[in-house]
Amino acid sequence: KLLKAGMEYLNQGKIPEAIKILNQAVLIDPRDASTSFVLAQTYMHLKRYESAVGILDNVIKMEPDNGEAYYLKSVASGLSGNREEAMSAAKKSVAIFQEKRDEKNFKRAIVLLQGLSSADNSGGVSSNANSKRAFPRDAVSSNISADSQMNGSVGQK
Repeated sequence: KLLKAGMEYLNQGKIPEAIKILNQAVLIDPRDASTSFVLAQTYMHLKRYESAVGILDNVIKMEPDNGEAYYLKSVASGLSGNREEAMSAAKKSVAIFQEKRDEKNFKRAIVLLQGLSSADNSGGVSSNANSKRAFPRDAVSSNISADSQMNGSVGQK
């Protein structure tokens, strides 16, 4: 119920209200990975990457085989300047998608990992502004949309 209300606020562009509602939902049911995932995506949208990583860590504790959570954690970690954590999460995402035979997401995770690796091989990236270049153009934009969240595609194993 609160997730739906939070999604409605997001669709209306009322981000602070959405965050408030989504945080309430997480407090009421901290085991609801879908709500936490939407909250993490909202923080990503606001470029609050470290907050998103913290929430994604909780999602991963609840659903250790959630490749999408590792993928998003990789993006958030990289954009916050933590390249080591970004690489680790990207590798885990690749492994999960490969194991699940999820070809589309496997390929997307491989592209992310290759982008991180090539940036690493070119001397690394230390500043937050430059770290965005380490990611393929579609890495950030290809996150699961809010509409797919409502259809229950997130948090499923």
